[in-house]
Amino acid sequence: MKSSTILSLLAVAAVISIPLSGCSSDEEPQSAVAPDYRIGLSTKSVILYGGNDSEEITVGSQGWKLSYISFDDSRSTYVCDLSSSSPFSITKEWLVVDYSDKKLTLSEACENMDDARMAKIVLSNGHVSDTIICYQDYSGISGFPVGVPDPGYVEFPRSGGTVTISVGMSGYLGGYEIWWFDNVMLDNQKFMFPENTPYDPISHTVEWISVDRKSSDHQFVLTVSPNETGYDRTFDIEVKTIAPFHITGRQSAD
Repeated sequence: MKSSTILSLLAVAAVISIPLSGCSSDEEPQSAVAPDYRIGLSTKSVILYGGNDSEEITVGSQGWKLSYISFDDSRSTYVCDLSSSSPFSITKEWLVVDYSDKKLTLSEACENMDDARMAKIVLSNGHVSDTIICYQDYSGISGFPVGVPDPGYVEFPRSGGTVTISVGMSGYLGGYEIWWFDNVMLDNQKFMFPENTPYDPISHTVEWISVDRKSSDHQFVLTVSPNETGYDRTFDIEVKTIAPFHITGRQSAD
């Protein structure tokens, strides 16, 4: 009786071990691959100099959409919601935006006979967005150069950091010094800089962003403090000269 019970138990153990023998302890569990939302723009700042000028920007990814276009001079914003899954063309005010074969083309819908002006083209993909700054130069008889910041768009990590911004003028080589700080938009809240001139140094902090410029210098140092808010934050610095120009950017919360 005992021997038959032992044999029965061994048979049950053998049956149970069959499916377990197909499992390997060496196999690692498969982890999900996070989607890549990066848009991958070849540049984030362009200037249209008049005379039916156009600029081409290569886009390294697909799956994004043109969210909206806003204009500095008219203070108007146009919601577009155009997908990169197919070619598109849209005209708003003085700007034409065409997309095809991973290339965005920005061109003029009309000439600019007034001060230089600016548009922001915002692309988004999931929780990621990118902004293209497009300046349109004055196209009067004598020509009217605009300030050209380099870089004109800056992305900071959560830890913050420092970058040097150089200012030139369209159509000219070298730096340009005759400009001054006017205001800065931090997450859509406007702050005015204290009175300053191109010929006096200025070092000033607004909330989480600082500018530091030496007297009569064509460049300044931009510093952003660590981001502990838990959300991305944006800035837009307006600089005055013959025609105003902007330095924009974003700081990640990740």
